[in-house]
Amino acid sequence: MPTTPESPRPAVVAPVETTPSPEVSPTPTPISQIFTDIPEGYWAVPFIAALSQRDIIVGYRDRTYRPDRPVTRAEFATMLQRSFVPDDAPTPEAYTDIAQDYWALDSIRSSTQTGFLRGYPDRTFRPDLPITRLQVGLALASGLQLQPPQNPQETLGQFEDAGEIPEYARPAIAAATQAGILVNYPEPNRFNPQQEATRAEVAAMLYQALVNAGQAEPLEPQ
Repeated sequence: MPTTPESPRPAVVAPVETTPSPEVSPTPTPISQIFTDIPEGYWAVPFIAALSQRDIIVGYRDRTYRPDRPVTRAEFATMLQRSFVPDDAPTPEAYTDIAQDYWALDSIRSSTQTGFLRGYPDRTFRPDLPITRLQVGLALASGLQLQPPQNPQETLGQFEDAGEIPEYARPAIAAATQAGILVNYPEPNRFNPQQEATRAEVAAMLYQALVNAGQAEPLEPQ
């Protein structure tokens, strides 16, 4: 089993107990007490610390977070399950490339059942494939059932690289943009849709999704 920060650990908290709630304090624990490789002035500190406090994201055994490391589809599914727990048990989804004992099987089923993620036409999920920023935006817009603005093109006009966003994805990405979910650092006027999403970027966008869902208080990046 590959070692990932989202892999099962001893005494793992049950998903239902890690469901975010508005009562969780918006004031995060100092990042230096959580991860050793993130300086206090790092841009995504508020998001990373807040999600760590909720046990939505976890670090590695050496107490690092590795914020610039790409996130795989399986890891993202695990973060989604810890953030948005479905009311009912996940409906089994048969993917030809995932064994029944795969470490993220329940998370993948959950994120599929809740509408955040989906498999490929060949019935694979490709869990170890790094997820792109475009795919993160699409997943969050889909799972939260965000409605696109009347003029998606106008909304996306704020991005210099809007032309790189596929036509099919424009309504959903415009909806995520309008909802304040997309986080673009250090260039807010570029979306970089095909770029692999890092652990810092996913933490920021996932937290913004929780804010949109009314399950977290707004935070400001540093």
